[in-house]
Amino acid sequence: MSLWVKVYTNFYTHRKTLRLRASLGNDAYWVPPRLWSYAAENQPDGNFTDYSDSELASAIGYVGDASSMRQALLQAGFLNPDRSIHDWQTHNSFHQVFAERASKAAQVRWGKEKERTKEKEGDKEETEMRGDEPSIASSMLGASKVAGVAGKSTAKAVPTSSQQSDDLWLAELKEDKAYRGIDVDREHAKMIRWCTEHGKQPTRRRFVGWLNRADKPMSTGPSRTSPPLPQHKAADHTNTL
Repeated sequence: MSLWVKVYTNFYTHRKTLRLRASLGNDAYWVPPRLWSYAAENQPDGNFTDYSDSELASAIGYVGDASSMRQALLQAGFLNPDRSIHDWQTHNSFHQVFAERASKAAQVRWGKEKERTKEKEGDKEETEMRGDEPSIASSMLGASKVAGVAGKSTAKAVPTSSQQSDDLWLAELKEDKAYRGIDVDREHAKMIRWCTEHGKQPTRRRFVGWLNRADKPMSTGPSRTSPPLPQHKAADHTNTL
């Protein structure tokens, strides 16, 4: 972000500038503005108490005698005895306000970033903790692989406990009255396909929700036809023709 400082149009002819020029020569025309610009970027409170004479001169690019420069600025009225810029709070205090706001905003952003980092670490730990728990898809895939191997080999493959539990769970769903009329196996295959395409975990909870949203096929039932006429009625009807 580009900063700026206030320099009045009468700076070059002001009595203080002319007094500084008597000590520094033509350097008096750029030393104060350069000092103000440096303060806006690095010392927004305008205080150079912690700067030595050589550090202050090096900061603004002055190559002459550093002590003489600082003394000349003090005598001309551009610096206060405590090495703070004269009337800085009156003319350029907004730099300190902006710096404090930027610091607070950075702290808020950093706090949010730390919270996001903690959440990511928590999700990672939860994923690692659940890493040994097989999903329905992995169990069914394992079962299909076992079945394929069993078809090629004379040895009988024994499904794992997780595969057995998933098979029993699916069988219980098929017997559940709430899902009567729904092809559970077909819906399960559709759910696994959807999860694969969207990068989701095919958990049991997701599948139950999937079944709850599945549409049952409409029951056709017996067609409504006119009941057969009694024989004596049918005979009367024929005779009338």
